[in-house]
Amino acid sequence: MRVFSWKTASGLEEPDRRGEAWFSPKRGGTSFLLCLNMALSLPAATYYVDSLNGSDGNNGLSASRAWQTIERVNQMTYGPGDSILLKRGCVWQGPGFKAKGNGSVQSPITLADYGEAHLPLPVIDGVGAHEPAVLLQNVQNWIVRNLELTQHGQTPQSLDANNEKGKDADQYSDEYMRAVVHVLGLGPPDDPNCGEACTVRNIRLENLLVRDGSWTGIYASGGYYQLRSGTYGYVDNLVIAGVESRNHHKAGIEITCTYYQTRIYATSNVMVLDSHLHHNGGDGVMVGPVRNGLLDGNECDHNGRIRNARVGCWTWDSENTTIQFNESHHNMTPLTNNKARDGSGFDLDLGTENGMIQYNWSHDNEGEGFLLMSWPVGYGYSRGESHNIQMRYNLSERDGKKLGGGISIFGGVSPVVIYNNVIYYEPDRLAGTDMFNGEGGVITTSIFGKSGRPDVRAYNNIFITNGRTNPAAVSNNLWTDGAGTFTFDNNIWWRVEGGTRFQWGNTAITSWSGWQANGFDPNGFSQDPAMVGLVGSGPRAYYLAAGSPARDRGRAVTDALRGMGTQDAFGAWTPQGAAYDIGAAEYRLVFPDPAAARFTGLYQQAGGWQLQFSGLTGRSYRVETSTDFRAWNKAGTANEYIPGLFEFADRSAAVLRVYRAVARGVPGS
Repeated sequence: MRVFSWKTASGLEEPDRRGEAWFSPKRGGTSFLLCLNMALSLPAATYYVDSLNGSDGNNGLSASRAWQTIERVNQMTYGPGDSILLKRGCVWQGPGFKAKGNGSVQSPITLADYGEAHLPLPVIDGVGAHEPAVLLQNVQNWIVRNLELTQHGQTPQSLDANNEKGKDADQYSDEYMRAVVHVLGLGPPDDPNCGEACTVRNIRLENLLVRDGSWTGIYASGGYYQLRSGTYGYVDNLVIAGVESRNHHKAGIEITCTYYQTRIYATSNVMVLDSHLHHNGGDGVMVGPVRNGLLDGNECDHNGRIRNARVGCWTWDSENTTIQFNESHHNMTPLTNNKARDGSGFDLDLGTENGMIQYNWSHDNEGEGFLLMSWPVGYGYSRGESHNIQMRYNLSERDGKKLGGGISIFGGVSPVVIYNNVIYYEPDRLAGTDMFNGEGGVITTSIFGKSGRPDVRAYNNIFITNGRTNPAAVSNNLWTDGAGTFTFDNNIWWRVEGGTRFQWGNTAITSWSGWQANGFDPNGFSQDPAMVGLVGSGPRAYYLAAGSPARDRGRAVTDALRGMGTQDAFGAWTPQGAAYDIGAAEYRLVFPDPAAARFTGLYQQAGGWQLQFSGLTGRSYRVETSTDFRAWNKAGTANEYIPGLFEFADRSAAVLRVYRAVARGVPGS
């Protein structure tokens, strides 16, 4: 905020403090000092940092008079509109950046880059026993973008006994371990009403490469996790967009808060968008407990190589969360015995209240493609039961080969409504296996102890089992211990090799008539759904052929909290025929699709272009760019700024290009 400078006796240039008046009058031998602070509304300042050619004796206010070290940057308290710019091609090793001061909603503080675009991103390497590369603690209205961030010198945590839960051995590790990017709202001990002083608010982390952390890549928490620590805080309005977070000992991203005994959420309004979270020892992204969470447009892959019971992309003990338009694949668990858990693509875990999982593609995960579960915590905590979970218009391929199934339901989720999905399952476990959920299936359900019994409702799905890939394995359509309440209707079940096999408790139902005799799928089918592609070959395989028995044979699902929605897995308007189709793809009858975007404006702005177009209210649109009208690349997701009108800012300042906006569908479509 300060743009003037003055030179001290030591030769260092410092911010001008001429907005302060000093008086030292004397009265009758008694002296006193009066400091009158006449704060001026000074314009925002931009500070430059150059590790190669800068000097901490400079004022930092121009590229030619840049500071040199992060230590010098950390001496300042910043204000609305200030920018701290690190030079591309430079590396800082040692203390990480520690934010001080608050921006405003209209004028946030920015930590970013400057210099020639072809040079590598600036690198901050936090070196120390517990040193983050960037620390945002008790600050508000900050943007951090266009940086490469890492750390060294912190010893990774040991894991719990036999790695059964994949957690840190020390349950209080979050109180001293530091992520590469650490976001923390934290007040004094025993003060849950610490207010804005302990609230991190309005933080954006954009276009960051976060790598090789000895704990977690990006960690955000309102307070310390353990309630018994009695140290509270808050996080509100956190956006993580366009980030790559990889090769951390724990998670790529973790967003959480103090775990209260009742459903109190000290972290709220969080979004993880268009990010790549991969090759982490634990989770790709784990969110919870939070209120209002969105995981959208991410790729989560090859996670779980160190820690058991981890997932590519998931939320837990959270209220009003949506997981959509993500791809999660090749996630794993390192255990090979019957203690192996998860290694899943997606998960709405225990304590989910009003959770939606839609328009996602899961494939080639060792564990479940989609895990939906409930577990009452107990021990004085009134948490953990899950209610109103919905799963619609998703695709799963080749998930659950080690454990679980394409979809796995555990415990008393009430209800879990699963509709208009396509699940392709390849059995890979032998009879008598002791792995979780036995031989597996397209869908599996089980309970244990106090978990409760689920209320499962499955409609309009295409469930495919392909036993030809491993004839020695048990080829189930479904595997369940039989505990719970089950409603199945309007589904198509198809075993590629022929026949049917529903493992219901200790009984195998091996005929379609036997299945229907239990009251299941009176309007369902056991036959080839007739799709256009080879099953297992990616999302485009699951469009319906003209003669598909799935056309116009679905039902309008009314017992799902958020209804049918307005689009299928590929962005097409639904329904287009006399009724909804079965499966994730609506057969196209209407051209052009009513959701097609119509451009209304293209405006040049500083650093790029602003696009505006009209579309359908409530829909989501992906903006793509091309230089030759043949190859199209994703630029980002548009924002609906008023109903039916969308905008997108392209800040890349790239060469001449053309744009198009496409109604979003599952990744790979």
